[in-house]
Amino acid sequence: MFEKVMQWLSALLFVSLISVSLVSAPLALADPQINSDKSKSHLIWKGSIAQSTVYLMGSIHFGLPSMYPLPKRIVAAFERADVLMVEVDIRKTNQAATMALVGEMGFYHDGSTLQDHLSVSQYQRFGNAMQQFGLSIEAMLPQKPWLVVLTLSAAAVKAQGFSEQFGVDQYFLNRASNKQVIEIESIAQQITLMDGFGVQEQQWMLDQSLDELDRADIELKAMVLNWQTGNETAFIEQTLKEFPEGEISQRVYKAVFVDRNINMTRVIEKAATTTRGIYFVVVGAGHLIGTEGVPALLQKKGYRISRY
Repeated sequence: MFEKVMQWLSALLFVSLISVSLVSAPLALADPQINSDKSKSHLIWKGSIAQSTVYLMGSIHFGLPSMYPLPKRIVAAFERADVLMVEVDIRKTNQAATMALVGEMGFYHDGSTLQDHLSVSQYQRFGNAMQQFGLSIEAMLPQKPWLVVLTLSAAAVKAQGFSEQFGVDQYFLNRASNKQVIEIESIAQQITLMDGFGVQEQQWMLDQSLDELDRADIELKAMVLNWQTGNETAFIEQTLKEFPEGEISQRVYKAVFVDRNINMTRVIEKAATTTRGIYFVVVGAGHLIGTEGVPALLQKKGYRISRY
C-alpha cells in the first residue's frame, strides 16, 4: 500500500486533489484581456517572454488513452521546443527519499490515529469509502487526512479507468529525451505544502473528497471534454459548484493555487529571460485558467499571451 501511495503521490500532484481539480470563486471568469479563440482545442496558450517563446500546456495528471493523439499543432510546438518545463520530473524522483519524507510528514508520530482526528460521522464516511474501493482501513489509520485524501482521490480516478501512464505530463516526459527538462517545483515542496495545512483544512479536504466520490464518473468525463475542447469557461464553471466559498476553502485554494501560480510564473519568466529559446511548459490545467492563472499573471507583467 505504501509504495502504491508513493506512485500516486508523484503522479497525482494537485489536479486530482479533490477528484478533479480545485478552482474557487475568484476564477469564475476567464481573463477578458487574453485573446480567447474558441476555435482552439485544448487548454494551451502561447506567449513571448523577452526573446523567448513559451507554450503553456494545461495538463491532466491522470489520463485516458482516448485523450491521444494530441493535435498536430501541439505536438509540433513541443518538437520545436528546446526545453520542457514540468511541475515535477517524476522520472527522477528519489523514491526512498520521498517515502522517508512522507513517512515523516504524512503519518502521526504521537500515538494517535486518523480516527482520533475525525468526527464520528466523518470517520464512518471514510470507512465506507475505503470499503467501496477495497482499501484497508487499518493501513490508513496512521496517516494524516491530507495523505488519505490523495489515496482516496487516486482510487476514485483509477476506478474510472484513468492512469498516470496516460497523464499529459508523462506523455511529454516520455518524448523529451533530446530536451532539457526543468522542474518548476519538487515533490518535497508539494509534500511540505500539504503537511502545512492545519486540522481544519485537512478535515475540509477529506469532506470534499468524500463528497466527490459518487460523482467522480460524471465530473471526470466532463473535465476531459472541457480540456479537449479548450472550453476554459466550462472548465471553471464545472468546479465552482464543487468548491464552496468559505474561510477554510479559500485558505486551501490560496495555498494550492494562488501562491503556487505566482511562483510558477516567476520560475517560467526567469528561465525564459535568462536563456533565449522555446519553452514548452506543462502544468496542471487548473494553474492556467482564469484571472489568477499563469497566462494572466504573465500578461499582467506586460508579456504577449494568447490561446494557441
